Amino acid sequence: MLEDLLVQKKAEVVEGWRRRIMETYPADTTDFLQKSRDRFGNPVGHNITQETEALFDLLLGEADEQAIDRSLDSIIKIRTVQEFSPAQAVGFVYLLKGVIRETLAEELKDTTLYPELLAFEGRIDGLTLMAFDSYARCLKAIADLRVEADKRRHAKLVERLSTANPPNGDSEPEKDEL
Repeated sequence: MLEDLLVQKKAEVVEGWRRRIMETYPADTTDFLQKSRDRFGNPVGHNITQETEALFDLLLGEADEQAIDRSLDSIIKIRTVQEFSPAQAVGFVYLLKGVIRETLAEELKDTTLYPELLAFEGRIDGLTLMAFDSYARCLKAIADLRVEADKRRHAKLVERLSTANPPNGDSEPEKDEL
């Protein structure tokens, strides 16, 4: 019964979730994200638009963990490089709970829906845990990239120093003038 209501109000729920996610950005960015849906002019807004709908569909249907992981990764990668705190980076998933409760406020007066609501919110909680795993993977990937970049810089520095001052004494040291 709850899932039928969520399917009926899918557009409203997903749009509310998108809006809430976009509101986690600074005000001037929020305006841009909400107004421009161009894939190339606004890749963050486009990404949020695409992936929130995919995630909602996955929550409603049989959860394909790989598909969920791909959609979460797509959003989390962006939020990780934008240096959101861990709570901010993954907290967007929890925003869905409030949107569902607001959208279905009238229908939820029927308390017989509560067990289904709690079960669905449990799926959202599971999605949040998956988002945190994705965030941890993204942080590790960024750290690995930084370590590799440092190694390359260090190797180039050592190479330059060794060509400037060969260890076998091929270059003559300059004589000090008195």
